[in-house]
Amino acid sequence: MVNEVIHVHRQELLAMREENKELEDLLNNTINEVKKNIGKQLMEVEDELKTHAAHQKAENSRLQQQITQLKGETVALKFQMNGKAAMLVTILTVLSQ
Repeated sequence: MVNEVIHVHRQELLAMREENKELEDLLNNTINEVKKNIGKQLMEVEDELKTHAAHQKAENSRLQQQITQLKGETVALKFQMNGKAAMLVTILTVLSQ
């Protein structure tokens, strides 16, 4: 009788060990799959980030060129205005005499 109980418990223990091994394998496979998917997604995000960064760098460069051009135009317009103001002063001086 005791031998039968021991035998039943051993069978249950073996079944539990087998189930534990199966669950462990399933869990490891799931973990590996998740790692693979996350790695793939990370690479996609990094590639997208690099693309956006390159686009932003190009846009920044384009805007900086426009700013430089506008600064040059502003200086040129100031010189023109100063020249026109000097001419106006000269004209007004001549007319007031």
